[in-house]
Amino acid sequence: MVELELQVLRLIRDATAAGLIRWRKNGHYDDLFDAESDVYHGYIQFRFPAYNDDAGGSDRDYVRVGEHRFMIGTAGWWLALEILAAGMPDWQEHLQSLREVYERDIRELSAAIAKCKA
Repeated sequence: MVELELQVLRLIRDATAAGLIRWRKNGHYDDLFDAESDVYHGYIQFRFPAYNDDAGGSDRDYVRVGEHRFMIGTAGWWLALEILAAGMPDWQEHLQSLREVYERDIRELSAAIAKCKA
């Protein structure tokens, strides 16, 4: 079932990149994005569950893409970011900056390991 969910998200991403789905920020909630399309009627919503009686919640902990829910760091989470990046320039910039941080960490750690082995 998980692979089917991920396939749905990949298709939503591809349909967004093809211009079949447009996303707009919901006028009432900053972390809710509504789809505008004839082929898909859904939303993406980041959630901030409250822990330890913290009324303000925490960081984004999971994302809902329609009825699909994905915890932070999972394949579904990253696909949700890719969906928004495919249709919204500021999300594209955000995803690129995350990618750059990971690539830098990979380079630095790989160099350190190679040096240690030499």
